[in-house]
This record gives sequence, structure tokens and C-alpha cells, in this order.
Amino acid sequence: MTLAIRPADVVSRTRIFPARSGERVSTPLSILDATVARFTPASATWLFDAPHAPSVDILHRSLVATLDAYPQLAGQLHWGPRCGRPTLTYGSTTGDPGVEFVQAESSHVLVDIVPDPASRCAGPWDASCVPKLGLLPDEPKFALHDLKTFEGLPCTVVQITTFKCGSVGVAVKIAHPIADAQALVTFVRDWAATSRALAQGHALPVLNPVFDPARLDAAAVPGTMSALSLHRYDWWATPSGDIDAARVPSELHEAGVNIEPSGKCLPWGELDLSAPVSHVLVHFLPAEIQRIYLAASTDIIQISRLDALLAHVWSCIVRARQLDADVDEVYLDVTLGMRSRVDPPLPDNFMGSPILLTHATASPSTLTLSSAASSIREVMSRFTPPAVAALLHEWNQLQCPHRYWDAFLGARHTLVTSWLRLGVYDIDFVGHGRCARYIDALMPDVDGCLCIMEGEKATGRQWYADSVCVSLHLKADVLARVLADPLLRA
Repeated sequence: MTLAIRPADVVSRTRIFPARSGERVSTPLSILDATVARFTPASATWLFDAPHAPSVDILHRSLVATLDAYPQLAGQLHWGPRCGRPTLTYGSTTGDPGVEFVQAESSHVLVDIVPDPASRCAGPWDASCVPKLGLLPDEPKFALHDLKTFEGLPCTVVQITTFKCGSVGVAVKIAHPIADAQALVTFVRDWAATSRALAQGHALPVLNPVFDPARLDAAAVPGTMSALSLHRYDWWATPSGDIDAARVPSELHEAGVNIEPSGKCLPWGELDLSAPVSHVLVHFLPAEIQRIYLAASTDIIQISRLDALLAHVWSCIVRARQLDADVDEVYLDVTLGMRSRVDPPLPDNFMGSPILLTHATASPSTLTLSSAASSIREVMSRFTPPAVAALLHEWNQLQCPHRYWDAFLGARHTLVTSWLRLGVYDIDFVGHGRCARYIDALMPDVDGCLCIMEGEKATGRQWYADSVCVSLHLKADVLARVLADPLLRA
């Protein structure tokens, strides 16, 4: 009998601010932050078992203290003077919208909903139950959620959910121009360190996140980047009236700006938004990853284990989509971090969203594990610091950076985001050394969306030293064929 899942009941909502307040400052965000203005927020939920779960009081007080080092998260996100360039204004409790802090209660017992890690690793697990728990509120909307409205709307939402059994969910959602996955985890890690200090009566840690978008823009240098694999789908090429967010901003018309010619239209015909989408987690054990790596390796190009795993899952999806005889190309759209790909490199605790999307290309009829892995490695290796510098320079000239999207979803596209090496399972708000029961990296429930995350025992070791979780959002019939594919676990 399937358990009927009820969303948590919201008990209270409030806006919280840093303990310290001063003059408001306005900081233009970087060119890469501007390109993700349309993206869904960076979100994740940590679920902690009782009796080792953090208390709501400690979480609230430690969050206020942590915001002293992250005042921008309580600030106002809005458009800057240039079209399509977002800006953060922050630093004062009198003008900032603050962080939305929600307390909620769930009538469920956590273990009835989310099995233990060993059970999840034993076979594909239907993860669609977690979003149904209502651990992150849909309201209020974020600033610029519709690319227009922002006044008084937050860019950060936190919800603390207490379960009937005493377990606790800690959920964080940040507007994507403010934080990618790495920045989100950096913030939550610092919050957890502050929470542990308060819970144990220790001195608060000194937090040193780096919020300086100009450092990324300073890496822009004229050069050559023509070899980079970029789709450059144009939202403004969408037929007029179909999608409000696809229309040319009125301020450009009003200013009499000469609009650049339309580019490639997004291939909406390949994405069936009415088809049911399923969400499961598949765990690969270290021995399986090693076998995949050896099977994908060639003497021609040195690949990584991540290249091999991505190629393996991508190949299974292409077969399940029954495109084998199709002559047209298919794409693996890969989210690529830029912190280490600019000169000088940015630190790991650099806040913002310094990411972009590239893609590997293949023909379904000739796709093999080794060719897929080699294609992934080859396109990623093109993003050298000089090439990235040239790309940033070119994009800085764009009228509206979020006009273009270098990915898509549906029949020919698979979009992957990696949360590997972030150490999400070593985040501890209490200090008992107990990791979360489960961490949900909330991804859009759309056909072709993947996320890869390390297992809870991989802390301090290679990401493939423990089971690796692959989160799959696929059309229900396609996912059924993926799970039935004998090559998936061969």
C-alpha cells in the first residue's frame, strides 16, 4: 500500500537579517551571473534523523549570525542600469527584503518516507516522494522570477521542517544569479559551523566567503573562443506571444536600441511538457564505476571516471529514447564550473554563479561508450583560461546575456549537473558527527534533467570511493526502459 504523502503545514514566516547593519551598497553581478537569470533557484534539502537533528532555535540564531558574513543573501536583487545586468543592493535592515525564514511541521515519520542509505543503494529508488513533503515553499516568489518584478521580494528562502518523529529538514533556496550549487553548499557549510559552535558553547567561527563579482569580470580578455561548443539558443527567436519571458524587453524598444538579429529558436517540438516525468535515484558502486571507466577508456584520449560515468548514463538514455536509427545529433549538455578555469583562478568559496553550459555531440546510430566519453572529455578540455577569457569578453558585449541558453531538454538533449566533490554529506549542524539521512538536490522535474552526487561515506576520499548517486528525471516510459536496460548495471 502506497503511503499518502501530505505537504508540511507552515507554522510561521518571518524575514531575518544580519545581526549587523550599515549603509546599503549596490554591487553589479558578473556576466556569468547575468546569463543564469532565467534558471530555477539553486536549492537543496538536508534531512536529519532524530535525536541528532538540530533545534529550530539554534538554527534560527546561527542563521542570523551567519548572515553577517553573507549580507548579500538578505539583499534586493534587481536590474542594473544596463539591460540584462542584475545588481544586488544590500546592507541595511530598513531597505533590504531579508531572508524568508519559514517554520513548518510535517505529520509524517521520516523513516516511513525516506529509506536508509543502504536500502536506497540496493536498487532504483523513487525519489518523487520528497518534493511532495512540501519542504520548500512556493511562496513568496523570488525577485526577478518573471524577469520584471523584484521590489520587496527575497533572493533567499530557508525552511525548517520538524517531523512527527523529531527529525528535521533544513532546506535552502537561493536565486541562481546569487549562487550556484557550490556557493549554496559553501553557505550551508558555514551556517552549520556556526550552528555547531552555538550548540556546543564555543566561539563562533570566522567566516570568509568571497563575494566580489568584479573579480570574475576582470578575467575577460579579447581573444579566440570559436572552438567552444555552445548551442546559443535564442529566447527572443521564440514566436511572439508564446512565452512572455521570451519577448524583447520593452526598455530596449523604448530606448530605440538596434536589436541584434535573432539566433536559433529553442527546439520546443522536442520537449513534451504534457508527458509524465518520473524521478528515481540509481546508485553505482565503486567496482561498477571502475568497470565503466575501463570499458570507456581508449589509447587516443585520457578520460576521467566522471567522463565515463556520464557517457554510460547518457548512452543508456539515448537507447531508451529509441533514437538508435536516427541520423540527427543528440547532445549531453554539461554544466561546467569556471572557478578553476579563469586566470587567476577564483577560490572555492567564491560566491555567485560562475558556471556555463557546453555540450558533447553524438549520432545515436554510432554512439558507443568510448566515443561518448571521449567526446565529453574533448569538449570540456577546450575551456582553457585563454578561451574562457575570450568568451567572457565577447559575452560582456551582449545586449542581454540571459537572452541565450546553451542547453535544452527533451528528446535530443540530456542536461547534467554535478554536485561531486562538494562534501554535502559532511555538513553537521549539531556536532555529533552524524550525517544527514538524505540530501535532495532539488532539480526541475523535466524530461532529461540529471544530477550526480557523491555518497554519504565519500567524505575526505575520492568521490567514487563510495556509491555515487545519479538522479534521473525522465519521461516515465523512457525511464522504464533505462531501468530495464541490461547494460545499465552490466
